[in-house]
Amino acid sequence: MNMLSKVSQSLFRTRPLSPLHPWMIGSLAIAPLLGLLSSPTPTAQTVQASALNLTPTIHHTNRTNRPNTQRFAPTVACRRNLPLQPVGGTDPEVVKRVSIPSLLVSRNNWNTDFTVPTEINFTSFRVNLFFKDSGTYNVKAFLKYGDNSNDEFYNDKVRVEPNKLMQLQAFPRRRSSQRALQPFQVNTLVGNMGSVGNVYVVSVDGCR
Repeated sequence: MNMLSKVSQSLFRTRPLSPLHPWMIGSLAIAPLLGLLSSPTPTAQTVQASALNLTPTIHHTNRTNRPNTQRFAPTVACRRNLPLQPVGGTDPEVVKRVSIPSLLVSRNNWNTDFTVPTEINFTSFRVNLFFKDSGTYNVKAFLKYGDNSNDEFYNDKVRVEPNKLMQLQAFPRRRSSQRALQPFQVNTLVGNMGSVGNVYVVSVDGCR
């Protein structure tokens, strides 16, 4: 099996976007971004970020009219990858349409948390972002630890064309014994006023 799992390989499927889907209404949002408001710890590392312009071939099916795009090789290596589950969801691939910023009576859906299994030691993590729509996106990514601290391993404004894959990689902290300190969640924050209404797909792989 290549470096993408079956789930990661299908990252580029177009999904129906129901306005009642919990991911669309921000059920995965963190309010008020607990743990992300604090300053990132000095041990945070930006290891690698890469992007690839992609023009997928679309094949329509008669029954569901759901397009399936061709599969693409990863731009960031991930040994023995395990797709992480999103908090509050069962599909490792989360499809989101960027909502408006948080208001007094509503929350945005810019945050997505992925749970890191405690029984597995991961050497790194890979975030997969597939942007269906062109635009400029504010993108942040964090490793969150059990002591309420976090490592911000990516923070940038990116300009993308339609159907663009972007992958980020980060390593967990090192203890004095050189063993990795495992985070309990990987968080992504994608959104700004200029990207409201745009669609992207996010998933995270744990690499062993």
